Amino acid sequence: MEQVREEKTMEHFMKSKWLKFILISIGCKTSIWIVKNKKTDERLGMIKWYAKWRQYCFILFPSKYEFIFAQSCLRDIADFIKEQMDKRKIRKVRAKSISKISRKEARKAVRKI
Repeated sequence: MEQVREEKTMEHFMKSKWLKFILISIGCKTSIWIVKNKKTDERLGMIKWYAKWRQYCFILFPSKYEFIFAQSCLRDIADFIKEQMDKRKIRKVRAKSISKISRKEARKAVRKI
């Protein structure tokens, strides 16, 4: 399993009664968040890109304790993942449209030469 860096970056302010999502890594295409219990500040797991499934997934950290999630906590995690997937799709569409524009401009420039 990957070593996870200490939380030195920003906390994601999503409306969750019990959980907080802390951004720890920003990559070119994907990011990694630590999920913590708001009350105890215990690290529960992380949300990161799972390439085989082509989506963000929640991965529990190994622990000597048994983690129990209520429906509302699972819904908060699912909502957070959906929000990040939507943001990723928007960035992907923007990147494609920019690359198409630059290709068109490159073709026009080549034609002029």
